Amino acid sequence: MSGSTTMKASEFKAQCLELMDRVAASGEVIVITKRGKAVAQLTALPVAKPRTLAGYFKDKLDFMGDVLSPIDVAWGPAEPSIAPPKAKQRRGAKR
Repeated sequence: MSGSTTMKASEFKAQCLELMDRVAASGEVIVITKRGKAVAQLTALPVAKPRTLAGYFKDKLDFMGDVLSPIDVAWGPAEPSIAPPKAKQRRGAKR
């Protein structure tokens, strides 16, 4: 990270967008003064490390029991209304 720069509020106002780009690229800190007193500081935000899908669920899921073995219970949709429709047989089709 580079050092810090001090500038008057009027100078900052005239160059604001350029200064934001400069700070984002270099990590420089700009202290903005008004009547000789520091009133604000422009700094770059820390770059967030992108999360992977595997890392997202870390410490958020708990497995209770064996989740891999097959179960011996018949199951299907929770609501019969969302079950797929039964296929209609065409006339003359053999069973």
